[in-house]
Amino acid sequence: MLIPFFQVHAQCCTDSIYSALHTIVQNDYKDEVRAAALWAISQADPAEAMILAQACEKDCKRELSDVIFCIYTTSGGDPQSPYVYKIFTTAQEPFHLSEKLGDMAGHLKNPVYVQQGIEALKKLGESCKEYQDKVSAILLLIKSNRLLLQDAISAAAAEKAIIPD
Repeated sequence: MLIPFFQVHAQCCTDSIYSALHTIVQNDYKDEVRAAALWAISQADPAEAMILAQACEKDCKRELSDVIFCIYTTSGGDPQSPYVYKIFTTAQEPFHLSEKLGDMAGHLKNPVYVQQGIEALKKLGESCKEYQDKVSAILLLIKSNRLLLQDAISAAAAEKAIIPD
């Protein structure tokens, strides 16, 4: 999906490449280049990518914000949820972000943020019939994950949000 041409695996990420990628993310390069470097770092060191994403968050454009969105939904938590929600609800095509939002809603601690994610997904499913099946599957996964976290209220909200056929 994002930067498929720049997949870097941990075993081939030498110290010199890693430091070069780190420098690119932190300096004034084009957002596309910074996004590719941040994505590569996220594949090798998700914790470091979280730190760098937080530093880049305020001054980024679409390409970089998409990578930050993916990093936050994978490795982030409650503090990153408002950013994720903002990116999802303002995206021109939120459908490609829906699975990641569902993943995050499945592991957040704050039920308010979980409810926001569920509602955003429900609106997406209601807005376009072609998305309903996939959104319903995401909501079922959220329900399952919330039950594993002993959050019956959010699980019930996810189930209620599923759009009937």
